[in-house]
Amino acid sequence: MLADETVERVRKEPDIVQIIGGYVKLNKRGRNHLGLCPFHSEKSPSFTVSPEKRIWHCFGCHESGDLISFVQKVDHLSFVEAIKTIAHQANIEVIEVNQPQVLSPYDQKRKLILDLLGEAKVFFQQHLMSNPQALAYWKERQFSEKTIEQWQLGYAPSQFKWQDMLPQFSRYKDVLPESGIAVETESKSWVSRFRHRAMVPIVDHNSRTVGFGGRLIDDQPNMAKYMNSNENNVFNKRRLLFGLNRAKNAIKKMGHAILMEGYVDVIMAHQFGLVQTIGSMGTALTNEQVKLLARYTDTIYLALDNDNAGRQAMERGYEVLKAHQFKVMVIQYDEKDPADCLISHGVDYFQQKINTAQSIIESLIHGVLSKNSGISSEMIPRVIDQLVPFLRQEKNTIILNKYVTTISQKFGIDSQLVLAKIQKSRYTKIPSRIGQNVQAKNKYERAEEWIILSAAISLEHRNHIRSLISQSDFITESSSHIYDLISHSEAVNHELLDSFNNTELKSKLGEILVKGEKNDTISQSIIEKCCATLKGFKTKQRIDEIKNMLRSSSNALDDDSQRSLLAELQQLRQTNLEEVNGKPKSGESHDYSG
Repeated sequence: MLADETVERVRKEPDIVQIIGGYVKLNKRGRNHLGLCPFHSEKSPSFTVSPEKRIWHCFGCHESGDLISFVQKVDHLSFVEAIKTIAHQANIEVIEVNQPQVLSPYDQKRKLILDLLGEAKVFFQQHLMSNPQALAYWKERQFSEKTIEQWQLGYAPSQFKWQDMLPQFSRYKDVLPESGIAVETESKSWVSRFRHRAMVPIVDHNSRTVGFGGRLIDDQPNMAKYMNSNENNVFNKRRLLFGLNRAKNAIKKMGHAILMEGYVDVIMAHQFGLVQTIGSMGTALTNEQVKLLARYTDTIYLALDNDNAGRQAMERGYEVLKAHQFKVMVIQYDEKDPADCLISHGVDYFQQKINTAQSIIESLIHGVLSKNSGISSEMIPRVIDQLVPFLRQEKNTIILNKYVTTISQKFGIDSQLVLAKIQKSRYTKIPSRIGQNVQAKNKYERAEEWIILSAAISLEHRNHIRSLISQSDFITESSSHIYDLISHSEAVNHELLDSFNNTELKSKLGEILVKGEKNDTISQSIIEKCCATLKGFKTKQRIDEIKNMLRSSSNALDDDSQRSLLAELQQLRQTNLEEVNGKPKSGESHDYSG
């Protein structure tokens, strides 16, 4: 179990902008820092980090939290794993004490699955060394013994039962169905999902084994040649890049990544020294994968299979890469895949291909021309139509004009015709203001948010507010609940936000804290004005109620009742007048706005 000292240091010491900036590209905007949210797709930055309050909030998806919750969410880690990750980045000593670690049911199951997959990896490795046929398969793929050992390659035997192979089977039995490695038979035995397969452990960027890929050693009818673990709460192909745990430091140092398709290609590239290489898990690139890669570089070289499937993967990947402002280059070679190219010609030849890589537009033009040495005039519009979707995604005008000039010269047409096609296919989306409300808040809602902000950032303000109003004075239900939680807490800023369990209330408090960053000071007179405004709402409600009672003919009021209501009305009007005319000191403002 982690010592309280470690947890407290991680909560208070690390630079939140520096740590989050390792995951998200942030730009300073006033006191805050803005970037594209890593939790949803957006083109305009709405993800905001407040270094002073040590919190983050996204005005797009309305997620909020502190540094620990950010690392938990972005890397899908437990609380303890997030603490250790931040401590490592901030050079904080991780102190553990001999006490049982208390995990949530979700984290407990997740840890069991990860432990089980770790044991399965060792099991597959051991069986590879004892099976000459399986070992020969990897060596036939030109892998050295060092590579086999480094990548922890293995073999799944033809027949075995997990209950016979796992020393701690009883510990893992409940998570076997979700582990992605076992199937229960009618006889209640747990057999391997992978049988007679060469096994590749799939490791995430935090070096945890999260699944496996298996390839049949002997092709057999009615059996899939390739198989991956099934999806579960630790294995999600959309969020994984194969080999990133080994490649990330090299990618940062070299300023680019090389993306390949298959496990064999990536492992072979590393064997040849191209240690900046990663794999796309055999699927089209996803937003999650690109956001993960964007932590380390904004330049990528595509080295995909030299067939129709590879070209389609290249074209699909380009859109998501350009959406995240990547520079995308394409490596050209004649062999079927990069592993074959490396084995046939060596790393120096492949490095030349990297050095002469083309942009994707140039690659597509080259592909069209190489297939059709004599394109007819009738074919030109169709070819250009194929290029327009890619040209449209290029936002740099200089680069776009270069592409347009290349195309117009290749096909002997006016460049303005190409530009016209691009502009015709474009549409303009009106950007929304960050944090803009669909409906403007009235003065009572603004007063509520000012009071919440004041109470959330200062215990002194909180005590003063307690003497002026109560929870029942709040108008909106969410603000009432938030104030109740704040008034019963001694925490402020990020520690207060972290204590909120309700997602909706946490999001609203996070937004209030971040929006309030631009206000230099909050004085007692502003707090008193806002509290008076809030209390004035009920005064106004009672005034309207009395007016309706006096006007209504259905209310048979006797003279004493009417005099009593009129006296109350006069008193309430005087109170309301004082509340309306109350003004903050010169130079102060009580208008809470985003």
